[in-house]
Amino acid sequence: MKKTDFCKILLKLNIPCTHYEFSKPTTAPCLVWTSSEENMCADGVNVFETNVIRIELYHKPNDTTICGKFENLMIENKITFDKDEIFVSERREVMAIYNCYIGI
Repeated sequence: MKKTDFCKILLKLNIPCTHYEFSKPTTAPCLVWTSSEENMCADGVNVFETNVIRIELYHKPNDTTICGKFENLMIENKITFDKDEIFVSERREVMAIYNCYIGI
């Protein structure tokens, strides 16, 4: 899957979405994504490469649905992910951090 295809999937959430950062303050729910590549090597040869898309999904503490919608969207599109959450006190919001593995 290409990054552009992944971005099209994100748009199905119908929330503000941007690469790196928003140019002005944006209220939750919203998400910011960045990407990197991971390589696994054995005997001096790359044997596995994948794109990792990091998603920061901001939501209000009482919003119990947006993470489920995001996770179901990933599952429907067969995208592997892991998740952490932290509370961002200056925003008074929860940031769910997803690492999504989309292959190369």
